[in-house]
Amino acid sequence: MLVMIVSQECLLLNWGGVPEDPVTGSSHCMIAPYWGNVLNKKIIRAYQASKRGGSMLCCISGNDRINLTGECILFSRGELYIK
Repeated sequence: MLVMIVSQECLLLNWGGVPEDPVTGSSHCMIAPYWGNVLNKKIIRAYQASKRGGSMLCCISGNDRINLTGECILFSRGELYIK
């Protein structure tokens, strides 16, 4: 996986055939604080250059949380029972 910055947009590239979501929110939650610090910004516009691709806004809050905003499609629904 390669992360780079282009024109203040963060690109997350995955090479290696790992089956992932078109836009991997967990990865963006990890890199948003880094780029926010580098760019001195609280809101980062991110794009994941996967086969289906997708973009989102990563809002860095002061309580160690990242709020992600973007479009999504529900592809599965289920229930989990824990004993």
